[in-house]
Amino acid sequence: MNSRSFHLTGRLFAGMALILTLSLLASCGILLPVDLGSASADVTVPDLRIVETAESEETYEEPDETDPYTLYALPAEFISERPHRVDVRTLQTAEVERVVDGDTLVIVLDGQRDRLRMLGINAPESSSNPDESRQTSEGDIVSGIVKELLTGRTIYLEFDEAPRDQYDRLLAYVWLDEDTMLNENLVFSGLVTVVRFPPNTAYYDYFRTLNRAARAENLGFYKSVWSD
Repeated sequence: MNSRSFHLTGRLFAGMALILTLSLLASCGILLPVDLGSASADVTVPDLRIVETAESEETYEEPDETDPYTLYALPAEFISERPHRVDVRTLQTAEVERVVDGDTLVIVLDGQRDRLRMLGINAPESSSNPDESRQTSEGDIVSGIVKELLTGRTIYLEFDEAPRDQYDRLLAYVWLDEDTMLNENLVFSGLVTVVRFPPNTAYYDYFRTLNRAARAENLGFYKSVWSD
């Protein structure tokens, strides 16, 4: 996969301001691929597209509609279908020390380093997998997107019924702010598959709804790879 570098200058959309803008656009039926990051930097991401919006003064490379490797903001119609409302102020916060791959992080929680597996999703295997036969270029793409978004960032953790799995990894839904859960954005963008983690199934049916939407819209890898 080719890598493209984008020099991000000025103010990037972040947090509530970004989500408010996207929600307004979504309510008008406009679906925009976006960069949900919050830092200004020289960013190199495998085929990650950043699309200029009417509110932005930045100049970005023109998007290629045939490029599937985009993280999409969730339209308001799906946000309203979440199974319950979450107040991130009540959630535990953690710092992302390292992104292992598209669904696994190394975090610092209460001063202790821990490994976290994002609930309800499964990303393609990346080059971090010691088994070379399982490594995929798609996995490296998703991993690159998550790395640019999360490395060094504060996240909010929503737990389900069981906080850990048999490997002693934390299991959680990762929120970036009051309106943005990364797990659901990855599903809706067609970059991960949906998996069931009993007894942690609070969002399972909802994620399946997002997955069907990604398939119907040919988003992410459904455009070219996961076309079953």
